[in-house]
Amino acid sequence: MRRMRRWEILLANLAWFLACLPGALAFLFAATFPRMAQRRLLRGLLKRATETKYGRLHGFERMVNNTDAFQSHPVADYEVFRPFVDIIQSGEPNILTSDAVTLLQPTSGTSAARKLIPLTAGLLRQFQAALAPWIASLYVLRPRLLLGRQYWCLSPNTLLGRVGSSAVPVGFPNDTEYLGTWQRWFAARLLVAPPELARVEDPATFEFLTLLFLVRERNLRLISVWHPSFLTLLLEALPRQVDRLASCLRTAALPRDLVLSANIRAALTKQLVPDPQRVSELARCVSGSDNQLLWLWPHLQVISCWAGRDAEPSLARLRVAFPGVTIQPKGLLATEGVVTIPWGFAGRHLAAVRSHFLEFIEVDTGQVKSVWELRHGGIYTVMLSTAGGLYRYHLKDRVRVTGFWAVTPTLEFLGRDGLVSDICGEKLTGADIESALEHFSKTTGISFQFAMAGPDRSGKTPGYVFVFETDGNVSVPPLEACSQMLDELLQRNFHYAHARRLGQLRPLQILPALNATLIYQEAMILRGQRYGEIKFPPLCKNTDLADVFRGN
Repeated sequence: MRRMRRWEILLANLAWFLACLPGALAFLFAATFPRMAQRRLLRGLLKRATETKYGRLHGFERMVNNTDAFQSHPVADYEVFRPFVDIIQSGEPNILTSDAVTLLQPTSGTSAARKLIPLTAGLLRQFQAALAPWIASLYVLRPRLLLGRQYWCLSPNTLLGRVGSSAVPVGFPNDTEYLGTWQRWFAARLLVAPPELARVEDPATFEFLTLLFLVRERNLRLISVWHPSFLTLLLEALPRQVDRLASCLRTAALPRDLVLSANIRAALTKQLVPDPQRVSELARCVSGSDNQLLWLWPHLQVISCWAGRDAEPSLARLRVAFPGVTIQPKGLLATEGVVTIPWGFAGRHLAAVRSHFLEFIEVDTGQVKSVWELRHGGIYTVMLSTAGGLYRYHLKDRVRVTGFWAVTPTLEFLGRDGLVSDICGEKLTGADIESALEHFSKTTGISFQFAMAGPDRSGKTPGYVFVFETDGNVSVPPLEACSQMLDELLQRNFHYAHARRLGQLRPLQILPALNATLIYQEAMILRGQRYGEIKFPPLCKNTDLADVFRGN
C-alpha cells in the first residue's frame, strides 16, 4: 500500500476539521446558554423514552412538559438498570430507550462487577457532540496537525465472543466507532494504527504491532491514549523489539511467531512497504544511553492522555521523552457517557452540556444542582441521563468547579466517590493513600512509578499491602522503615489508627514487584478490562491484590 502524499494528508485533515466545525459551534452556543441547552436535551430524552418499559414504570410521560418533576425520579446506580439490560440482551426492544440497542459495551472497574452499557445511535451522537469540539479545537490551537497523521489507541477487545448467549452484539470491533460516519472515513486515512489491531487479542502481538505501525510513520503529529502508562510501556518495549521492528521495516513481512489469524495477517501485511531509511532512523533512536524519541517523530505536536494524580509518574517520563511536546489532559469520560471535554492546553475541562443531561450532588449538603447552578469551588458528584437509557445514573465521580467559560463551569476531577475499603471499620480511602504517598515522597525524596494499596486478608490478622514497582535492588532495612513510615501516615485516618491500636489490622506490608505495571495490566485484562483503558487507582479494593503480585 502506497503512503499518502502530503496534499492528501492536508485535504483529509481539513475535511475532518470542517466535519467537526458545526458540532464545535453548536457546543459553543450550548456553553453560552447551558440552561436552555440542557432543558431541551432532557425533554428530548424523556419524550423518546415515554413508551419504553422503564419510562412507563417511572411516569416519564408526565415529565416531558414539566422537566422539574424529573428531580423526583430516584438516583440510580447500575444495579437498578441491570435487570433491564438483561432483558435487552435477550433481544426485547423498547426497554430503556426507544432507539434500537446496537450493542452492549462492557466496562468494569478495579473492584466492581462487569457492567454492560447499552449503545444506541442517540448515545453515539451524544459522544460525537463532545468529540467534535475537542477535535476542532485541536486543529485551531495546533494548526500544524493539519500536515500530519495521528495515533489513537485501539484497545484489543478481549471480551468479544466471551459473554455467553446474547441477541445483541457485545463490544466494539473498533474504538473509532464513536466517531460519525464521515469522521470515521477521514480517520481511516489519517490514523496510523489500522482497525484490524482491535481484533488482536494476544497482548505481546498487540504490543509489537502497535509499535510497528507507530515507528513506520515519521509524520506523526498527535498521540491520543487513555492512561499515559500505556504509552510509557510501549516506549520501554521499543529497545527490546528494535531488531524485529527493523526486520519488518526492511522486508515488509511480519514475524511468523505473531499470534494472528490468516485474515488479519493478510490485511496488516497489505499495509506494509519496505522502508530502509526508517530502519536507520530507528537504530539511531535507540542507540546510546537515552532514547531520542523525537528523532523518530520530529513533528509530534500533542499527546492527549489522562492526567490524574495516579498518572503523574508516567506523565513525568513522557515530559522527559518528548521535550517541547504539549501534553493535553483528557476530559472526564466513561463508557456510560461524557462529563467534560478539554478546553485548551491549560488543563481546563468544560462540562459537556450538549451531550447528556448533567446533574450534580453537592457533597456538603446532598442537594442536587443543575449545571447552571454550580458555585465556584463547590465539590460535587456527577449524575448522567443519556440517550443510551441511563437516567439519573450516579457516576460517583467527584469534581470541583474551578471556574467558568461564559456561564458553563470548568470541572476538575478529584477521584471516585465511594472508593473506600472497610475490613473492620477503618474506612480507608483513595485520598488517604494519595496523601500518605505525597507526604512520604516529600519527606524521603522517594517516588514510585507504580504504587497501589489494597486489603490483604491472608493470615490470621487482616491488613493492607502496599505494592510498588522495583528494579530488584531493594534492601530489607529501608523497606521496613518505609513500611513503618507509610503505616504511620495512614494512621492520620482516625478509624485506621483505631483498628491498628486494637490489633484488628496488622501493620502495613510493602511488597516490591518487578514489572508491577505490566503485571497489574495483565490481571485487569483477565478480569474483562480493555488494554488501553486500564486505570491505576491508589486504592484497589480487590482482596487478592497481594496474590496477584506474589504470583499465586
